[in-house]
Order: sequence, then C-alpha cells, then structure tokens
Amino acid sequence: MLKKLYILFFITGICYGQTVQFEQEQYPFPVMFYDVEPQLGFTQALSYYHHDFGDLDNDGDMDIILGSGTWEYYMGNTGNPSNPSYQIITNQIVTPFSTSTTYQAPCFCDIDNDSDLDIFIGDKYGPILFFENFSTPDSMLFILVDSAFVDLSTSKPTLDFVDIDGDDDFDLFLGIGWTPATGVLYFYRNNGTPQMPDMILESEYFESIDVGDNASPEFCDIDNDGDYDLFIGCENGTVWYYENIGDSVNYDFEYMTNFYGEIDVGNMSVPRFCDIDADGDYDLFVGNESAGYTNGFEGDIIFYRNIGTPDSANFEFVTAQYLFMDMSASSGPVICDIDNDGLTELLVGILGGQIVKLENSGTLSEPEFYFADTSCFNLTFPYQPEFAFGDLDNDGDMDIVVSHGSFLNYVRSYRNIGSTTSPEYELWETIESSYMDYIFWGVDFVDIDGDEDLDLFYGYGDNLIKYWENVGNIYSPRFVLQEDNYLNQTPYYGQTHPRFGDLDHDGDYDLIIGRYKWWNPGYQGNLLEYWENTGSQNNAVFISCDTIAEYLPPVYLDLRPYLSDMDDDGDLDIICGEYGGAMLFYRNLANPLQVTVTISIQGSDVILTWSDVSNAAEYRIFYQDIPYFTPSGTPQVTVFPPDTSWVDYGALGEGKRYYRMVVSE
Repeated sequence: MLKKLYILFFITGICYGQTVQFEQEQYPFPVMFYDVEPQLGFTQALSYYHHDFGDLDNDGDMDIILGSGTWEYYMGNTGNPSNPSYQIITNQIVTPFSTSTTYQAPCFCDIDNDSDLDIFIGDKYGPILFFENFSTPDSMLFILVDSAFVDLSTSKPTLDFVDIDGDDDFDLFLGIGWTPATGVLYFYRNNGTPQMPDMILESEYFESIDVGDNASPEFCDIDNDGDYDLFIGCENGTVWYYENIGDSVNYDFEYMTNFYGEIDVGNMSVPRFCDIDADGDYDLFVGNESAGYTNGFEGDIIFYRNIGTPDSANFEFVTAQYLFMDMSASSGPVICDIDNDGLTELLVGILGGQIVKLENSGTLSEPEFYFADTSCFNLTFPYQPEFAFGDLDNDGDMDIVVSHGSFLNYVRSYRNIGSTTSPEYELWETIESSYMDYIFWGVDFVDIDGDEDLDLFYGYGDNLIKYWENVGNIYSPRFVLQEDNYLNQTPYYGQTHPRFGDLDHDGDYDLIIGRYKWWNPGYQGNLLEYWENTGSQNNAVFISCDTIAEYLPPVYLDLRPYLSDMDDDGDLDIICGEYGGAMLFYRNLANPLQVTVTISIQGSDVILTWSDVSNAAEYRIFYQDIPYFTPSGTPQVTVFPPDTSWVDYGALGEGKRYYRMVVSE
C-alpha cells in the first residue's frame, strides 16, 4: 500500500518573557448567517431593539438610529442607496443622554419642517423626549428641547409619526408597552402647523385595537394606493396588519391578520419599512427583544426583502442577524473539530439552551464560518451552557463538560457515545450542583499537573475559580476538588470565565480570564485578564500579568473567552462571547522572530532546513498527525544553534505528519 506524507510546516518565533499583545478586530474572518455576513461583524450586540431609518447626513441613502438599553446608536450608511453598508458612528447621538436602563424607542421626524430630521424617544418610564436637530454640515448635534413632548402615565411607548389626515403636518401614534393600557394605540392629532406642532390626545384606544402587549406601530403605504396602512408589532413576535380602505384624508382601517407575512421573530416585534435597495418598493426590518426569553435563536433585526412590486408586496426572509452577530442574549464560543473533517467548527452556547453550530467552509488559516444548526448534538439545556471539550476516556472522540449557572445550577460531564465524525452524548456525571442561582460560570479542561489526563476548572460564585484534579487516568476520569479559590483571590460579586493555553510558548499552560466585577468596592467593569504560568508543566504558579481589554459601565459584556489559533500562525487568538449574544475577536499579534524553512525528502526521510535566526537560543520542533494543533508541552526534538537542520528519519512511512516550529531566544 502506497503511503503519503502530508507536511504542513508553520513557523512561529517566540521570545520568552515577552508580554503577549492582542489587537481587537471587527472583521477577522467571515461569519455568515443565512449566507449573509452581519453588517457590524464582531461587535457587542444589544437587546430590546428599536430602530428607525432616515437620511440623517443628507447623502441620499438610509442611515439608522437604534435604541437599546441606555444607548441611542447612530449607524451611518457608508455604502449607497442600493447597497448599504453600516458602521457605528456614535452610541450617544442625543444630548443629554437618556437615563433608561433597558428601553429606548427612537423615531425620526422633521417635526418643525426645517428640512432636517429631529429625534423623538419613547422612554421606559413614559414621557416622549424631543431632541431638535441643530446639526451643521461638519457636526451632528441633537439637543433635548422638550422632556415631555407628550407626557404619559404609561410605560415603554413606541412611536410613529404620520400625516394621517392629509393636512401636511405630522400626527403622532403611540404603541403602549406596559401598564395601565398595554397593547393599545394612543392617537394624537396635530392641530398646529407644519412648523409649530400642537398634539392633542384624541384617543387612548385607537380603532379599538389591542395587540396584547408591547404595541409597536408603523405606517406604510404598502399597496401604493396613496394612503397609509397600519402595521403593529407585539409581545409575541408577530406583526398585525390593518389595511386602510379609506383614503389619505379619511382613514378607515380594516383588520387583515395578526400574522402578516407569517413573520414571527420570537418576542417584542418592532416593524419598520424602508426601501433599502432603491428598487422602488418597501423592504421590511423587524426588531426583536433578543433577550433569550423565547428559548430561541432570535437575532437582532430581521431583514425581509420585498421581491414583489410597489402595489403587491411579497416579503422574502434574508437574515435574522442584519446588523449584529446576535444569536440570543449571552454567548459562549468554543472552537473544535467536532466532526473530524480536518477543519475547526465554531460552536456557541446561547441563552435559550442551544449550542449553535457554525461550519467552516474555509481553511485553517482563513476560516469562513456559516450557520448550520441551532440544535447541535442531542443536547439542550434550560439556560445558557458554557462548555469545554476533551477526550476523557481516550477513545479518540470529544467528550464534553457543561457549566450551567442559572435556575438549575450544575457542572456535568457528558460521554460521547457516538463517533469522531458524528458525536452523540449521554450524561456521565454530575460533578457539582447547588441550590443557589447563578453560581457556576465558565469551564475548561487542561492537564495542569502534567500527568497526561485532563483536570477541570470553572468559575464559581463570587469571581472565584475552582480546581478539580483528575485523580483517575486517561481512560477513566475521577475528579476530586482540590481548591475552591484556585488563584487565592478576594471574593466580590461578579462572574468568572477561565480558559487555558500556552500563550508564551514555554511549555506550560497560561490562563486567560473573562471577568465581570460589580458591587466591588472602588471598581465595576468588564475585564479580559492574562495570567502567566511562571511555574512548570507539573507545578503551575500563576501571576497576574496584564489586562488585555477593559470595558467600563454602562457597558456590560461579561466576556467569555476561548483560545484558538484562528489564523494558523502558531499563536493563540481569543474569540469572546458576550452578554449581548454576539462575539468579539482579539488577534494575537505576530512575533518578530521569523524563519524560512526548506523541506526535502530523501528516501523515507524528511529533511528540514531553515535560515539562521540571530540570537536564537533553540529551535523546538513539534509534530502531530492532525493539521490543527498549537505547539505546547515537550517538543519531539530541540535543535540548538548553530545547527539549522534536522532529519526526521523514516517519516515518509508514517502516514500524515504536520510540523510546527517554535523559535526562542
């Protein structure tokens, strides 16, 4: 039988004692949902999405204002009218900033007829805030001029302006979210002028409409008959449709359906129409809650393209992740070749209990991930799982440990009873459980004591890390608690998410920790920390070395890192889950030590020859039979200068062999 040797040689230079350096990137590699890449790439996602379209910078295309939590985002369209491309220009477009913590519902309207768009915001606690546009060609400026443009005793209003009676000024409709009148529409007729509005409440129960909860009105002439039809989002995620069978002066709304276009976005639908591709008809964008309460793969703003005509709309689903890479609320990624195809997959645990699978259609050095499944494996959970893979029984496939820190609090291992190409899991062991809510956080496997089996670490309680030693063996694990405060830290309220990897290439495992600290005297914030192992493979000693990233309030990220060589350059990058349900990416910057390698074959031997590196102390060569691995631990061979070659005798008969070199000085 003819055997072939497949050689993949990648060189990386490492200088021991050098601080690791990471750089955050927005577009490191494609991640596609329904064949569409989210506009904002690797960017923190939000929840309770309320949006509106308008040409804010007067360049002929549609910009976006987006309300969520305490933020009022302005997303500028840097593309063109038929091919939009959005970037966040600012997250504080209005002054002063709103004080609501969970709800902002903005709307554009040129209320004073001065040819620019003003901004109105429905706040969680009732009143409608009016921010007048004082912008210039060089500076965008919105200033609060009326904190009670419409004063309400209800909460969470969503608003839309429309000239419902054909008198050339804007009237106002409010959808009511919460008590005392949920799910109805308030109608304010403008008895003033186009320049000087005078809003008079005419009805607190417009047309006797009641959609249940969280009414979100939107007017659009969807049938091109010259009058405005009415669409209303609601709590259960569908869209109600009332056709205007009257005219532009005398409206007459007729109920058509509470399931328009068979649209269901999960929870709290917010419909907005916009001709996003400049083809003369209205496309539809539906915001949703994206807070995980529907136990579904929710997305952020769902895009439906109108493939019909201006007078006969036909909406086709395009993507549920139009702006953000938002899969739910909270995300915890893992990179793993779970199906043994030689390429790594991106697996993400989300709030709602699913593990989302994104397949890799690219390569190891240039991955291209695409959404494949929302129910990866045969596992589902009642909340958001954080997990790690490892071969606990040495049978060649990936077992899994899951940390579940919600209303059901446990850390459990699951045995892979399937195969390396088609995993299937059954419960193996409950390692720990608790009656306390939100007690277990991030989890990871690592051989921390150099005995060739996998030990277990996970975040616990008040920002602590527990260490469970595997006192079994590579075939039969048995975890015994050794330390419940592994890093000997002072407890404070928050969450901790540890991940291990050899970041400094010294043969032992270092530690990355994603933290959220709050109720901590003198500090509150989100941290991504680097802890160096100054001990050895057998006796780890961790010291806090650096803060890779820091995000202060009101930002809440609760970073959940994972270490993986995403560009196949021999060092570990960081992909981070976050509270909003998207992901962030931090690239490990290249080390200046580089070397050129020549590979030749003589008989059954493989000969590696490389260029001399000034000040090199040693060349450490690693090889495995899989293409994706990060050099760590003890190398197969160490070559010392001035030698710059090595012969792998008989390697041609070994089937597959993939090489890595680490250069140290």
